[in-house]
Amino acid sequence: MNTPTKKKSTSALATVLITLFIIFCSAASQASNDVKALKHIINHKVNIEKLGVGVAAAVIENDTTSFINIGYANQATKQNVDESVYFEIGSISKTFTAMALASMVNEGKLTLTDAVQPYLPKQVTLPIYNNKPITFLSLANHTSGLPRLPNNMTFVNPENPYADYSIEDMYQFLSNYQLPREPGSTPEYSNLGMGLLGHVLSLIDKKSYQAMIQDRVLTPLEMENTFIDIPVSERTQLSQGYNDQLKPTQHWQLPALQGAGALKSTIKDMAIYLQKSMKNEVLTDDFSLTQTANASFTGANTSIGLAWIIDENSGNKILMHDGGTGGYRSFIGFNEQNNKGIVILANTAISMNKIAHAFLTNSLDSVQLNK
Repeated sequence: MNTPTKKKSTSALATVLITLFIIFCSAASQASNDVKALKHIINHKVNIEKLGVGVAAAVIENDTTSFINIGYANQATKQNVDESVYFEIGSISKTFTAMALASMVNEGKLTLTDAVQPYLPKQVTLPIYNNKPITFLSLANHTSGLPRLPNNMTFVNPENPYADYSIEDMYQFLSNYQLPREPGSTPEYSNLGMGLLGHVLSLIDKKSYQAMIQDRVLTPLEMENTFIDIPVSERTQLSQGYNDQLKPTQHWQLPALQGAGALKSTIKDMAIYLQKSMKNEVLTDDFSLTQTANASFTGANTSIGLAWIIDENSGNKILMHDGGTGGYRSFIGFNEQNNKGIVILANTAISMNKIAHAFLTNSLDSVQLNK
């Protein structure tokens, strides 16, 4: 026979369980509603406003991953977007370069404050300012003093502007450039700097950039569909890129600056990367190092880690990076306050950043939809 005390304990436990169940159901319902709203907005932007051709998105809420696929990977062939379609991810590649750097730091191969010069061929002379050299940290947080792009790029083909820029061209520019300020002082977003970082890290590892990223990042994270050069067997899954007029454009090659933006990936793989970025359960020390702020960045309440941009406004802490090539736009980010994350990959040169930010800050109702 149960005593009154036991009955009260059982009743209290039941009340707690019911309350937790209600909270869980409420959270699940809100997550479902967010995904529906996001899908509606993206569909409207692509099919009603005609701002894009194809979009793949992955969202994480309450540790649940959902996928959204809208439009065409290739408008001419009517190939639909799905989780296995490849997109150019542009500058999100920088976060992978940063992960390779963090990996080397954590295994004691180098330090963030090491000068980069000793790791380059002897014929290359990096610029210095007030006897302060360019360091690995200053390349990874965009404070090296190097410009966004080198001024000896010829842009022979505007639709594939980096293709003709060689490593020798980069060496020549670096050996003749004069820094405008001390490394580590003022941020200036630099594709050149990140491209140089990726190149130097590959020299240290004595392997190609692709092989280095494969060994240090992709394989540990179990990402099987992220490449610079997509295998022949997978190339039918590479989406066609479109410019801001929805006209087909060329894929980009970045032979000298691969670390700045050369990777291609699927939404399935990028969902894995997002989940691992949020959880930090694999490559824990590497993620932690890349996501820890070490310098102020452009804009109020904005800082930077190793490539990851950290935006702390209106009570949110969002870690993010976006990307863009001639025919693609991309975004990855997560909000530490509400444990929400999103990746958006588009095969059109029109940004989806505002939509992604609205999702992360629970403000999808603020996104304007035009007829």
